[in-house]
Amino acid sequence: MRSAIETFLKNRNKLTEIIALGGIKIENVEKAMEMGFDGIAILGTIWQETDFKNRLETCKKILTKFC
Repeated sequence: MRSAIETFLKNRNKLTEIIALGGIKIENVEKAMEMGFDGIAILGTIWQETDFKNRLETCKKILTKFC
């Protein structure tokens, strides 16, 4: 069953990109993209990580599935 946000994202026009912001973690990047967001903002996920480069590479690998 789709949530209200998933329904909105699937049925909207694509004139404006909608980016998922806030609470985005490695564990839910894929879910956000599957919901229909055009992208994600991973600010806290990256900056709070001690292994910055590794976290960024992991996010890039996940997002490659959607590009």
